[in-house]
Amino acid sequence: MSINELIEKKESELHNTRLLAKTMIPRGILLLTDTGVHMTHAEADRLDREKTARGRTTGKSHVYRFYVNTVYDLDVDFLDNDGRYIQHSCDPNCAFRILGNVVEYTSARDIMKGEELTIGYRFGIDDDNPYEFMNHPCNCGSKNCFGYILDKSEWEKARRLLEKLDRTS
Repeated sequence: MSINELIEKKESELHNTRLLAKTMIPRGILLLTDTGVHMTHAEADRLDREKTARGRTTGKSHVYRFYVNTVYDLDVDFLDNDGRYIQHSCDPNCAFRILGNVVEYTSARDIMKGEELTIGYRFGIDDDNPYEFMNHPCNCGSKNCFGYILDKSEWEKARRLLEKLDRTS
């Protein structure tokens, strides 16, 4: 299904639905926007727990939110937001930025026709539960895949945690 003149939605065996480039897309092009609602981290965490619990019975526990600052997240988990179909990659071809209650997705490099659109999900390491990142393995298939869905700025910290875990086992 076509989203616009540049991208289309396709079913995927791995990710259910994904977005593909319908044509070659040059770097720096605005691809799509999503609109969301600001909520505190506590509200967003509560909503995530509800979705996860519901997902145990429905199989659908998708969480789609962005960290805004130390107080707020932006919840963009609405059916008309197509950015939800941009999958994670350790070597993404798209970037995003948050402007108020809008997320803009742009091409971070030239994207070839038929290539899947990807972003870095920017997951961090939780100081209260530092090994929790291990619950989010990455299967992006990029040659630079770290093995876990983490922001690149967290990779070195994760390596140290994994080494520490190896020494204790």
